[in-house]
Amino acid sequence: MSAKAKARAAGGAAPVRETAPAGAAAPFRYAPYVWTYPEEALLAGPERLAEQIAALGFGGVAVALTYHRARLLFPRYGRVETVPAGHIAFEPDRSRYEALAPSRTASAETVRAVHELRAACARHGIGFHAWLVLLHNEALVAALREAEAQSADGASVGRSLCPSHPQSAAYVRALVDDVCRQFGPDGVEVEAAWYPSWEPGYTITIWQGEPSARALRLGSQCFCRSCRAVFAAAGEDPEKLAAETRAAAGPPFAVPANGSAAAPSAAGAAGASASACPAVAPGAEPADAEAVEAALAARLIPPRAAVMGRLLARAAVQAHAHGATLRTTAYGEAATVALQGVTPEAVAGVDGVILTLGERSDQEMLAHFAALRRLTGDAPAVVSTNWDPSRTPASIAADVAALRAAGADGIAFYNHALAPHEALPALAAGAAAAASPGRSIPALPTEAR
Repeated sequence: MSAKAKARAAGGAAPVRETAPAGAAAPFRYAPYVWTYPEEALLAGPERLAEQIAALGFGGVAVALTYHRARLLFPRYGRVETVPAGHIAFEPDRSRYEALAPSRTASAETVRAVHELRAACARHGIGFHAWLVLLHNEALVAALREAEAQSADGASVGRSLCPSHPQSAAYVRALVDDVCRQFGPDGVEVEAAWYPSWEPGYTITIWQGEPSARALRLGSQCFCRSCRAVFAAAGEDPEKLAAETRAAAGPPFAVPANGSAAAPSAAGAAGASASACPAVAPGAEPADAEAVEAALAARLIPPRAAVMGRLLARAAVQAHAHGATLRTTAYGEAATVALQGVTPEAVAGVDGVILTLGERSDQEMLAHFAALRRLTGDAPAVVSTNWDPSRTPASIAADVAALRAAGADGIAFYNHALAPHEALPALAAGAAAAASPGRSIPALPTEAR
């Protein structure tokens, strides 16, 4: 057991905000928190940033210690930051990694500011969350091509490791361990842990004739060598399953029906030969396309979920060893998220899930929350929501209340660094509406203390 874990078990952990602001309701299990980028620690100053976040009413901050390539606009600081692929905002201890070892890309000054922010959070009584984008790292993909995820046509996706490859799982465990050793976070929030979907691709897609949402869902399925081994172990013929998935996706992942490939019927997706299925006109879907996808999903999801369950549970063990908890995000439409391997069984070994709702509000927000919640079962669910110019302090407070009534366990707001000045009152209103007597992270499981 780590010293920090022992201290928690004895009640000696560093102070974290435990009470709601005066007069505020306390509807959630967990205190609200906010996401930010490491560059904000340098731009604002670590002490000032922690003070601002606490003053807004948040009980914690999640800092992106690893991230995907992006161009980030920080309007309150008059700054645009372009971060590279596989952005790393700490100095990895490369001795802890196997074939896949990350390298720092942030400036030494930024890394120093993040470490100072961690200490400032403790002084201000707010939790420090390590936000880790796990598998979306082009530098690591280039270092070990056999671990790279593919789309259904066998093409490289260019940005992601495949969870099925043993070295991907080893990297995740080492990363969580490394970050926990260096920062002693209260919680670890992992993003991009799942099998890849079409988006986010971080790349402009150029086409003529947009594929359907179903085509993109099925066409994003990986059948790399490691995935084929996973499907074979589950009793599938991986070559046949891959061919049926490509045919169901259609162009651009398979030759169109007026060429040499045909779309399968629902019976074919369930195991019959794809070659016996009727041809479909280019740009059209077969009448039973929904049934075809459902039959394929029933074969694709369980093996993927089993892999994800092992990967995430072992990552959580690493976090628990250092007195931290671990949650995983789920992002996108429910049908896409399911095909990434998100099931109640897959998240059973972590301390909760973060369901990303983006800028959705009111009934659209609640419907999306319910759809994602069905995929994650009884796992404690934090909702992540974005500020948008259309979302006033009153409307955000109303949305927070509606989410609590719908069964959410906590809420996180994206993103403190990106928010313009006019967004801050709305963030404060959301934090007040979500005020909780609890911590911004789950309690560490008893067996891990």
